[in-house]
Amino acid sequence: MGGATGAAVGDARDSLTRASRFISARSVMKNSSSDHASQIPAHIHTAHLASVPTLVTYRIIQRKSGGYFGSTSRRFELNEDSIVAMAKKLRQAKVKMGIGLDLIIDSPNYMPGAYIDELESFTQIGFTKAEALVAATKTSAEIMHMGDRLGTIEVGKLADIIVVDGNPDEDFTAFRKVRTAFVNGRLELQDGRIYKPAHEEVPLPARK
Repeated sequence: MGGATGAAVGDARDSLTRASRFISARSVMKNSSSDHASQIPAHIHTAHLASVPTLVTYRIIQRKSGGYFGSTSRRFELNEDSIVAMAKKLRQAKVKMGIGLDLIIDSPNYMPGAYIDELESFTQIGFTKAEALVAATKTSAEIMHMGDRLGTIEVGKLADIIVVDGNPDEDFTAFRKVRTAFVNGRLELQDGRIYKPAHEEVPLPARK
């Protein structure tokens, strides 16, 4: 078995193991009393599962349609307050948490405000600003099993880097002022504008 194939099989087995743990945790939650259900975050932590709560997505749904109607279950209430409360419990249980948005339909129009809102939400559930930035980069890469390629600036990793005008450690709105961006080492944004490299002439084909 080749190295790449072996790694892929290993990743698949790991994903199946995590999925079975996730299903087990869901079963416990579904069939438990409310007292036991309150222990679910601890069960998630013990099972070595991670959470990417996408709080802003549910916030958008709540505000635009008045509620989340993607489930027929009446065993739970899902609103802006309840999702933050659950995320806070996950944080208190030391569950590994990353930042993602899961924006669909027209929701990308809310960027970068939606991303800033998600970062701010993490400070509401117990993260410092610096910890929220780590969750958005290093931790999120680890959750995707891509920590060896993404998440931190290190030799040998993909050079996905942005330069902002400000200090996001102190103020997340600095992400509204992205001035330079590299994607996999390629300059894509310069001085706040899409970068297009200068034209390079290609010689005419030789006459045959």
